[in-house]
Amino acid sequence: MKKVFSFFYSQIRRLPRLFANVHIWILILLFTGGFFLHYPQLLPFIGQIEPDSFLYLTRHSVGRLIMLLPVTYTALVFGLRPGLLSLVLAIAIIIPNIFVTDTVTPDDIIEIIGIIIIGLVVNLWLESYETDKKHRQQAYLKMETAQRELQRMQQNLRFYLKQITIAQEDERRRIAQELHDDTAQDLIVISRAIDRFVT
Repeated sequence: MKKVFSFFYSQIRRLPRLFANVHIWILILLFTGGFFLHYPQLLPFIGQIEPDSFLYLTRHSVGRLIMLLPVTYTALVFGLRPGLLSLVLAIAIIIPNIFVTDTVTPDDIIEIIGIIIIGLVVNLWLESYETDKKHRQQAYLKMETAQRELQRMQQNLRFYLKQITIAQEDERRRIAQELHDDTAQDLIVISRAIDRFVT
């Protein structure tokens, strides 16, 4: 019992942070608008609007289409799982309205199935887009890392080439010095020996 209480207490403590998020308020407004378009009898001024005045669609059709907005928005902002949860909530708002009205037409069923399919497709597409975006970012980071490694290797190569050049120049100087000092001295000694031998 104590674990259940602590779980609910932790969830309740998260509510102020949750409702401080502007995206949550946008979702609440979108769901509220779709809800009242589905149940116009709850607000008298919506019930007085002509049902067929919305772009030649019924008020319920417009309400069903509007219910795709929070589903899409949730998937875009929060990801796949919250988007699917939002789709379930939208369907839970839409379905009871079918039983409230006296007549259920095949168009109603087709619209609901269409909303489910569109909601699933939108959620999956946004999830694949986000996954592709993450893969592109990871590839970009790997490319930047590889470029930094290449620059470091080029700097090391330049350093080693400089060291080799310095070593070669030192070796040339040493050989030149040896030729000048030792070999020149040996040649002078040999030349004097030859002069003595000849004379």
